[in-house]
Amino acid sequence: MAASDTQALAPHAADPHGPSGAGKPAARLPAEPDQPRRRWWAIVALACMAFFLFTPKTPSSDCIQIITVFHAVQVPLNCDSRLLAKLYRDAEKYFTEFNNWKGRPIFFLYGVAAAPVLQAVAVPLWAVIGNFAQSDRKLSHYSKYFSLHLAYYLLNIGVVLFSVWLAFNLLGLASATPLAIALSAAIATTDLAAGTVWLAHTNIFNLLAPIACAWFVRLGMQARITSAGALYAWMGGGGLMLLVYPLFVILLPAFIAGLALDGLMHRGQIGALVRKAGHAAAAAILFVLPVILWSVTVRYIFSTPVYMTAQYGQFVWLADAYHNANLWPALSANWSAFIASLYLHFSWFEILLPLAGCAGLLVTGDRSQLRLADPVIPALAIAAIGILGFNFLQGYYAARLQVSVASLLYMLVARLAFCTGRPRIGVGVLAAIALAQFVDASLHYAVTAE
Repeated sequence: MAASDTQALAPHAADPHGPSGAGKPAARLPAEPDQPRRRWWAIVALACMAFFLFTPKTPSSDCIQIITVFHAVQVPLNCDSRLLAKLYRDAEKYFTEFNNWKGRPIFFLYGVAAAPVLQAVAVPLWAVIGNFAQSDRKLSHYSKYFSLHLAYYLLNIGVVLFSVWLAFNLLGLASATPLAIALSAAIATTDLAAGTVWLAHTNIFNLLAPIACAWFVRLGMQARITSAGALYAWMGGGGLMLLVYPLFVILLPAFIAGLALDGLMHRGQIGALVRKAGHAAAAAILFVLPVILWSVTVRYIFSTPVYMTAQYGQFVWLADAYHNANLWPALSANWSAFIASLYLHFSWFEILLPLAGCAGLLVTGDRSQLRLADPVIPALAIAAIGILGFNFLQGYYAARLQVSVASLLYMLVARLAFCTGRPRIGVGVLAAIALAQFVDASLHYAVTAE
C-alpha cells in the first residue's frame, strides 16, 4: 500500500461517516516504512503457500488423487478438476451440455484463455519434473493438462494475496507493519489455503468471500460519502464475481445490510440518504445484471440449466418442509446437523485463540478508540453471521464455507490490536494462530480438501 493509499484511508479510519460521524479521532495510521519492507506481507504469504506443497495429503474419498513429485511435493486432483480439464479440451460442451461448472463461466473462460499462454512454461517444466512424478493412478490426465492446472494455481495464489490486501484496506493497516505481516501469515495459513491453493477449483474463493462480504457491508455503510462511480464499479465487479463463484451472491445482502445500518445510525440525515438511494438501487441492479444475462443466455440459447442447487436439495429444503407441513421438525434437524458440522470442522485454535486474544486486548488496551461509528467491527460481525446463515439455509454443510469465517476473527484481532494501541499483543496472537495452523497442516490433510 503506497503512502497515498494510507492517506486515502485515513479519513475513513478517523471518521467513517464524514463530517457527521462520531467526531472523535481514531488513532493515527502508522507511517509506511521503507519500500522493500512493504513487500514482506506478500513474501510471507507466498512462503506459507509454498509450504503447503510439502504437507501430507491423504485422500478422503475415491474422488481425490494425490500426485507426488520428488517424493516430497504433493498436489491434489479431484473429480471436479478432471471434469474441468475435459471441458477445456472440448469447450463447446461447456455451453451446450449441463455440467457442474455451468454457473461459473468467468472461472472456466479464464482457464481457456490462460492455459495456452502458459504452455510455453508448462511443457518444459513438466519435462523436468514429470520424470519424478508418481501417483496411485494414471498421470496422463494431469500431465496432458498441466498448463491448465498451472493457470489455476497462479489464480489461487492471486486470490490469497488479494484477500490479504483487501483485509488490510478494510482494517486500515499499513502493509509493512508487523501487525499486517502477522495477519498475512494467519490468513495465508488457514485450512482453506492449505486445502485448496494447489487445487484447480473454485473452493479457494471461500477464503475471499467473507472478507469481500465485510467490505461490501462497509461499502453500504459509507454509500452516502462514496462517489456514484466507485459505487457502480464495486457493485458491478461484485456482480461479475457471481459468474466466478455463486457464493458471491451474499455480497448484495451484505451491501443492503450496510445501507440499513447506516440509515439507523443517521436517521436525522434523511436528505443525504434519499440522494444516495437512487445510486444504491442502480448499483444493486448492476450487481444482478450479469447473472441474469448469463442465465437467460444459457437457458434460451443453449437450453440447459445453470445451477444445480435444486438437484442437490440446497436451499429448497425449507420450502419443501413448509409445503409438507414439516417446517419445525426440519428446522430442528437441520439446525442440529449444522451445529454438529461446526463442531466437527473447526479446530480449537481457529476459535479459542482469536477470542482469547480479543478478550486480552479489550482488558489491557485503551478502549477509548472503540466507537459505535466504526464501520469495521460491525462489518466483520455481519459478514460472519451472513456467511454462516447462508450455509445454514443452504442445507449442505461443507467445511470450506464454515471455516472461512476464521479469517474474520483474525481480522477482528488485528482491528482491536490497532484500535486499543496494543499491536504487539495482536502480533503475538496472530503469530500463534499461524504457527498452530502450520503444525495442524503438517500433521494431517485439510478438512476443506474436498
